[in-house]
Amino acid sequence: MTISEHIKNSTKQFKPTSQKINLYDPNVRNTCTRFFKIKDEKGNGFKLYDFSDRIMLETKVKTSLLFAINQPENICLANELLERNIYTNHSNDNSVLSCVDLIQQDIQEIQLQKNEALFVYRNVIKLLVDKARQLIPEIEFLQKIKLVIEDKFPDSVEIIDTSKIPKDLRDLVPYFEEWAISDDLERDEKIKKSSKSKLQKVVDIVNSKIKFVNNYLDSFGDEALPYEATLIMNLAELVAELTLPKR
Repeated sequence: MTISEHIKNSTKQFKPTSQKINLYDPNVRNTCTRFFKIKDEKGNGFKLYDFSDRIMLETKVKTSLLFAINQPENICLANELLERNIYTNHSNDNSVLSCVDLIQQDIQEIQLQKNEALFVYRNVIKLLVDKARQLIPEIEFLQKIKLVIEDKFPDSVEIIDTSKIPKDLRDLVPYFEEWAISDDLERDEKIKKSSKSKLQKVVDIVNSKIKFVNNYLDSFGDEALPYEATLIMNLAELVAELTLPKR
């Protein structure tokens, strides 16, 4: 049985749908060629990614935390050892330790192996597991810790400060909420579900400002982008995806 067949059979109660992709994950150091989407009985969405030797489970979350358990995290760089098998970027260590303490029993029950890991980001939780896992207990694990993390360590609401945006780019602000999507797969899904006229409207407004967009983003050099700049970058990436020739 292939991993994709295993995922489909193990989650059949949730009526999974699947899609072909080509996604390299630095934490797995491998490329996923297919992922599955399911919704649990409470409407919570999950994605399951088929790698050659392991499976990544993912669900959305809103939290202020960033940490990894069992292995360093190589995307947002939670790769500095805090305690034993806990890795962070040392931005919020006390809260991370408090969170891990609260979910420690659940982590012990799931018994992470050497090739498995838990990654907690501000907007998503990922669980990397061996391909032989049953998957339903792992989905239930994510359900439980998501409730704890969102309740005890909620994300701080980020407010757009238009004073940090050049005047030439402030026309883009009304498009942020709907179109400034950072996740590649969510962006693809949004594009597929949107009408050509709506997409063209976004393309036209962003392309009319593209010189100012590039100058603004380039002005930060190697510095971390502020929140407002990341939204503009996400918009530009969406438009690039819509207008660049397909390979």
